[in-house]
Amino acid sequence: MRQRIAKNQVGRSGCNRKEVALRINKSGLSADGEQRYVIAVRFTEDSQKKASSSGYIALELDDDTNRLYFVTAKQADGYKLTASGKSSKFKSITFSANNVESWRPLVGDYDMKKDIADGTYYIDLPACPVV
Repeated sequence: MRQRIAKNQVGRSGCNRKEVALRINKSGLSADGEQRYVIAVRFTEDSQKKASSSGYIALELDDDTNRLYFVTAKQADGYKLTASGKSSKFKSITFSANNVESWRPLVGDYDMKKDIADGTYYIDLPACPVV
């Protein structure tokens, strides 16, 4: 029996989407007219619940294991999860980095894992230093 293969919709399907996307976004110009950039961490609907129970996230980088941890935080010490675009389905945090170029090799899509020692969630990063 023959089965027709239908066209895919534009965009990514839900089954192929990773939980966390790490990007570098333009963020306007400095007073000197130079382009500024921020690091953006975007979470799917399910992963944002894993990353934070308060709506605020603190990031912890473990250089020994090349992991970026997401820790529930309070407003005073965490980044606020904000809606990305028109849909509140995906939320993200953005932050400035001293050396954006050191983050370029880390740009990509990741699945979250749970640390069995303390229950926090993290992503495994490629083996390269972040300054």
